[in-house]
Amino acid sequence: MTAAAPPPRSAALDEPATLFTAPFLLTCATGFALFTSFMLMLAILPLHLKEELGGTDAAVGLIIGVFAFAALFPRPFIGREIDRSGSKRFLMAGAVIFVFASLLYLVAGNIPLLMGVRVLHGVGMACFHTAAFSFVAELAPARRRGEAMGIWGLMSTFATAIGPFVGLIIRDSAGTGAVFLVSAACAATGMFLIAFVREPPRAVYDTPRDGGLFEPAVLTPAIMVVLLTLVYGAVSSFVLLYADERDIARKGLYFTAFAAAVLASRVFGGRLADRYGRWAVILPAMTVTACAMLTLAITSSLPLLLLAGMLFGLGFGAGHPAMTALAVDLVRPERRGAGMATFTSAFELGIGSGSIVMGLVAASTGYAAMFAICAVFPAIAVAYGVTRLRAAG
Repeated sequence: MTAAAPPPRSAALDEPATLFTAPFLLTCATGFALFTSFMLMLAILPLHLKEELGGTDAAVGLIIGVFAFAALFPRPFIGREIDRSGSKRFLMAGAVIFVFASLLYLVAGNIPLLMGVRVLHGVGMACFHTAAFSFVAELAPARRRGEAMGIWGLMSTFATAIGPFVGLIIRDSAGTGAVFLVSAACAATGMFLIAFVREPPRAVYDTPRDGGLFEPAVLTPAIMVVLLTLVYGAVSSFVLLYADERDIARKGLYFTAFAAAVLASRVFGGRLADRYGRWAVILPAMTVTACAMLTLAITSSLPLLLLAGMLFGLGFGAGHPAMTALAVDLVRPERRGAGMATFTSAFELGIGSGSIVMGLVAASTGYAAMFAICAVFPAIAVAYGVTRLRAAG
């Protein structure tokens, strides 16, 4: 189950000798800038939609979810093109779209216009996110792939630590429009940085790079990541609204607690996955995620909210890089673009479904019951993972 994919029968190039090369570090810096651009909006969009545009809980879930689905559908085609001609142009395209989408939020004064901007923003995420995983996989030595994915994941962690909290501060002091302008500036910084990163020299394979849009080899990690991101989509959409309902002050600290825990788990999680195997990290991570949702369901104070954020951060921070490394392990290098497109499509499918479906659940059951239901998804993931391990012998 976790053995690395066999090397190409004919390759012109050896893998990188070290992980911390200038291209890797610049790519990580680009990721931090673009993830920060995105995370600045994460906390303020549900509040903007409900308080300024008069939206409902279902509308909040739809606006968050439509982004994920817009980011989902182009990915298979992007993955195929990455296999044919490389990743960098899609990294650049994603950064450009992030800049323009951030500015378009300024004129999206109603829900239909906001939905259109979210679709465009989602296409940008599809370009950037799909290409980035393939790019990082090519930049990293195979023996340190789990560590590389963990370090790459830290870029979104750092953005999560500061983005939502800073976004709330900017909104409270200067208005929602100022958040969109700062977001555009962060995206422009990422666009500038990626321009200095050269495409890694590409190996020549005996087998053709062209193939189907989807890569069945990554089905198992794709199912696992759907079950994880179903929870992530629900929490991202509704945790602050839930905190408002419970009259919890300083609710933005949830994201800081979440990010701090993700940081702690990703520092060690990738190395543990490289040393002891992917499943040795994935299964405990999903168990902790289930506990986080049960804690969130009974939250009535800031300490409990922060505890839930820390538990979810530990589960998500350790589980997602291990799942990503497993997906890279299972796919042949000449199909890495398609494999990462399939895997990241599953990521977006989970977020979109979690946002929309759990928004409907919250509208009928309330937030607490909805978060309790979310605990079921990681529990299913644990059962599925154990089944796959047993089947593999």
